[in-house]
Amino acid sequence: MSFKNAIKLLIAKFSLVWSVLLYTVIVGAVIGIVMVWMWVPAFHAMQDAGFVSEISNAVVAWSQGDLSLMKALTVIGDNLSRMGETILSYPASVALTPIVIFVIGRLALGLKDVAVCSCLDAHMSAHMKVGFWESFFRNFRRSGKLVLSRTLFTLPFDAAIFGLMWGGNLLLRTLRVGFLSPFFLVLILVTLVPFKKLIFSLWPAYIAAEGNHTFSAMRRGLKLGFRYPGRIYSNWVVTEVFGLAFNVLIGLLTMGAGLLVTLPLTLALENVLSMTILYNHSKRRYYLDNGEIFVPEGAPAIDAEKEESFD
Repeated sequence: MSFKNAIKLLIAKFSLVWSVLLYTVIVGAVIGIVMVWMWVPAFHAMQDAGFVSEISNAVVAWSQGDLSLMKALTVIGDNLSRMGETILSYPASVALTPIVIFVIGRLALGLKDVAVCSCLDAHMSAHMKVGFWESFFRNFRRSGKLVLSRTLFTLPFDAAIFGLMWGGNLLLRTLRVGFLSPFFLVLILVTLVPFKKLIFSLWPAYIAAEGNHTFSAMRRGLKLGFRYPGRIYSNWVVTEVFGLAFNVLIGLLTMGAGLLVTLPLTLALENVLSMTILYNHSKRRYYLDNGEIFVPEGAPAIDAEKEESFD
């Protein structure tokens, strides 16, 4: 029921998807600017060496029949190898690249979670509309504390998941069954990532809905997650499978263009699901679409006067 209602809420609050898209584009632009600035010397070095022009000339010569395919591939391979050597000659840029992507990308994207959850809480509890950017700046300080704290706890999980994926892939290739690697990687994503969500996903929801401080939200999120582990974990499994399949399908059908919508949509869906999980398992009534009120099983009865005020 949490996943079903999350889809309804996502459709009702689809404007959040566009806000998340704009925010993601801004974060991506900042990363792009920083990366270009870091790699300008390497770009100039590769341009002066003529790697790109030699690769282009080889492709044109092959297409016109002036160069055999094998010779063209040899030229391309040699130039790519020399490009790699040139890139490695800038160790500072190589070392800083993953740090920049992690710090600006992961941390900055995490700043949106409390803002999105606050917008959803206003809709679900009082059928009120709160703008994403208003919520973002109002909750910026709390979001910053959440992102920094959550990163410290999630790093071991991320390292373990990455290590298992890398080690499993290497083992399968060593056993000469590398064709099983895609299945293994997807299996890891749809089983271990939901477990991580079970532990960490309710932090921003509690901050937005209850006004809890970071570690109080962490404690209450963990308590709720392990009180209903099967139900909450299954919701995250469904969400991960849906998000993975949806993005791959739309990406293939639209040559990648559709990912501009589906990626922020799935990012917003995670926040919506965390809010529906919190409301459902806290036995709270909440608004869905068009004023429809969902009453979780076991929600306390309210008298007519309070119900009228709720409506």
